Amino acid sequence: MSNARDAILAQLAAKRPAFGRARRGLPSPSMPPDAEAVLRARIEAAGGTLQIVPRAGWIERIAWPVAEHPAAPGRGEGRSSPSVYSTLPELASRGPGADGEDWTDGAPLDLAVLRGAFAVVENGAVWQVPRAPEERRAALLAEHLVLVIEGDALVASLHQAYERIDLATLAFGWFLCGPSKTADIEQALVLGAHGPRSLSVVWLRDPPMPGKGATA
Repeated sequence: MSNARDAILAQLAAKRPAFGRARRGLPSPSMPPDAEAVLRARIEAAGGTLQIVPRAGWIERIAWPVAEHPAAPGRGEGRSSPSVYSTLPELASRGPGADGEDWTDGAPLDLAVLRGAFAVVENGAVWQVPRAPEERRAALLAEHLVLVIEGDALVASLHQAYERIDLATLAFGWFLCGPSKTADIEQALVLGAHGPRSLSVVWLRDPPMPGKGATA
């Protein structure tokens, strides 16, 4: 078996084409003049939404994708608070998301609120690094996904994104863009077919000081 393998590898090596000189790297795309507008357009084209609010009181400022405010208990007879898995200290987890060890795949999760590292303007994707298995599972199984980025959190393209990521120190990370979708059946686009049915990017960005430029 070893001799046959070595013979096959030797034949493949003999057929290997000669490689020319390495091409010089192309210049990375620059940030567009209106990066916010481009980012919003890319996120919306993928089926998501972008909300830009100041850090202070941001939980009260944004439009949540669930009917009941996720930071407040349910009110009224027959109503219950949405189940929440949150990695942000300002918003507590509740329901199945409150205890990752007891959270089974069959337990409904209404909302996952996760911290993202930065957003890519050219395609609207957010780079996110789960810190625990429950966090990765929440991103896939929640009905609604909210990704929160802060401050100077934009890069122009995937070129700059990969320059910013230190792969040597990561076990896992991913780009998240828009809700899950499929068009396999009769080429009809369906959102939320096998994952979150909505995705919202929340950018916490304080307004610039007088006389200063914008953060992005």
